[in-house]
Amino acid sequence: MMLYLGIGTNLGNKEANLRAAVQQIKERIGTLVSLSSFHVSEPWGFESEHTFLNAVCGVETHLQPLQVLEETQAIERELGRIQKSVDGVYSDRLIDIDILMYDNLVMTTPELSIPHPLMCQRSFVMEPLAEIAPEVIHPVTGKKMKDYISGAIRYAQKTAKADMAQDEEHLEILRELLNMEDAQLTDDESANSTDLTDFDFTI
Repeated sequence: MMLYLGIGTNLGNKEANLRAAVQQIKERIGTLVSLSSFHVSEPWGFESEHTFLNAVCGVETHLQPLQVLEETQAIERELGRIQKSVDGVYSDRLIDIDILMYDNLVMTTPELSIPHPLMCQRSFVMEPLAEIAPEVIHPVTGKKMKDYISGAIRYAQKTAKADMAQDEEHLEILRELLNMEDAQLTDDESANSTDLTDFDFTI
């Protein structure tokens, strides 16, 4: 079965943490088929001065999903993670391994939901995932991984154009105000100027 795992870290030697996690995944979960480049991202869901380093890997595995979960949690503990995020409360962590997709499986249990329910909201997941599996289809939405990225790019472009249009509108208003001020200054100068021809300079 083809398995996709998201890996992240924002403490310690981040690159070494990711590489150690990947090595453990190869030894304990299955054959490493693909590994994305490492992506720097801001903390998601909480505030921290520490940025994250993220990656996604594709693994061919014979383990069942709950067995994969047991192994990923064991790897996290061995690499120094003390506790998992609970009820949407996130914090800094040495390592975090999430099961993103397991072939075309859709499942929901108290322990595990596949596909990961928040994956499509997270650019730090979708960008590296689209890098290594652009044609893979999300089993729930039916969209290809690359489509999430192109959609995000189109949204960013649309937002940028809207911001530029708004900036142009603000600039135009500013120009009008400045022109009005210049006109007012010109009128004031004319009103306050003295015509020297009204004076008799004869001695």
